[in-house]
Amino acid sequence: RLGGAEADVVLRAPCGTLLVIVEVKALVGGRMHPAERVDARKRRHLERLAALLLRQPAHRGAGVRFDVVAARPRGWKALLPWVAGVPILRDLGWRFEHLPGAWRSERG
Repeated sequence: RLGGAEADVVLRAPCGTLLVIVEVKALVGGRMHPAERVDARKRRHLERLAALLLRQPAHRGAGVRFDVVAARPRGWKALLPWVAGVPILRDLGWRFEHLPGAWRSERG
């Protein structure tokens, strides 16, 4: 969090010349691609954060990449017994999809 802007994850690549700003989206259903769930408003917000970070001496001269990580449930399984007519659900785990360079900044 910096100057009122925040990201889920901010990383500096080992090479030291790249900042990676990551938005994490949990997807439970729907047909929308994870990157599409990061709307124009959110992208502008993250791009503003990138601009603020690049003004700091430790990050001057670095490039920026915007990534999305999508977390999706592998599936759900109903367990018995039923409680009040509703099955008890058990999470069967999550799978993660990393989308490096999900979009490019309009600022350059």
